[in-house]
Amino acid sequence: MERKEIVFDGSAAHSAEEFFEEARRALTAADCDVPCRNLSALADLLRGGFGVHAYGQPIAVRWTHARAARTALGHETAARYWERVSRRCHSSRREEIAARAEAAARGEGPTFFETVCAILFDRRNADCTVTFVEEE
Repeated sequence: MERKEIVFDGSAAHSAEEFFEEARRALTAADCDVPCRNLSALADLLRGGFGVHAYGQPIAVRWTHARAARTALGHETAARYWERVSRRCHSSRREEIAARAEAAARGEGPTFFETVCAILFDRRNADCTVTFVEEE
């Protein structure tokens, strides 16, 4: 099966919410009303079947303006994301997720950009290659 090219515009993502909107735009057809509001939804969209690439089809992500995205989606973004998740997650995970938020606020642990990259490279989500384009 042919590898489908997907383009993430890093200049469109200055927060986790904006990144998820960009991922939704890149991974779903215009007439597909599927939200992407968290990392789990991102993993689902990477698998395909939402009008851009077939379920299980290999993809090649070209992440433009990667330097800008890497900067914008840093520890501060991770801290805000995990704080938001900690308020909504199951009570059995609340302490663990809150600790992630606190670590990110101290500049420790993975940035939001690094967390997204880990999902992109996880073969359980998709057969995905990633090319980072610093400027375009």
